[in-house]
Amino acid sequence: ALLATRSRAGACLLVLQAVALGLWCLRRQSARTLIVAVAVLAVAAVLILPAAGPRLLQGFELNLADGRAELLRRAVAAAATFVPLGSGPGTFASAFATFDTVATLDRVYVNQAHSEPVQLLFELGLAGIFVYLFCCIVVAKTLLRDAGDGTRWACALGLGAVLLQSLVDYPLRTPLPALAAAALAACVLAPRRSR
Repeated sequence: ALLATRSRAGACLLVLQAVALGLWCLRRQSARTLIVAVAVLAVAAVLILPAAGPRLLQGFELNLADGRAELLRRAVAAAATFVPLGSGPGTFASAFATFDTVATLDRVYVNQAHSEPVQLLFELGLAGIFVYLFCCIVVAKTLLRDAGDGTRWACALGLGAVLLQSLVDYPLRTPLPALAAAALAACVLAPRRSR
């Protein structure tokens, strides 16, 4: 799902996930998991790095008016004007355009904040931040409490990765990653089976 979006942040996250999965497999210390770890890392390198390309971090350049860091700075400043209630769901693109400056006018169309917490703050105000923090707490609680339940733990880890990516991107507003995140969330929130 992340590769299909051709997201630079998603590509960085996939590399981190592949390394984490490889380390987890190595920790299990069996020949089979070691082979799986090497295969996962090889597939990740073959698929992810060429898709990302050499300009992987271009969106993080600070000297561009439409660079990721500058965009986040502008979005946070604009969101502050709508606290505590926000501008309303789905209004980011139209409301953010009113904060354009001469430097950014007509240079780039910004339809998302490229940060889920910032966009939630912009559109929903403080309630949006509470929703995001609640999701993070649910994931952390599942990772700490359900370490013995491999499926629930793996789904929480995947959902946590999506929440991590959403700090610098908008995977929850792109259909394919959002669908994958919804499936992971359903597994995490499913009632426990009786023993």
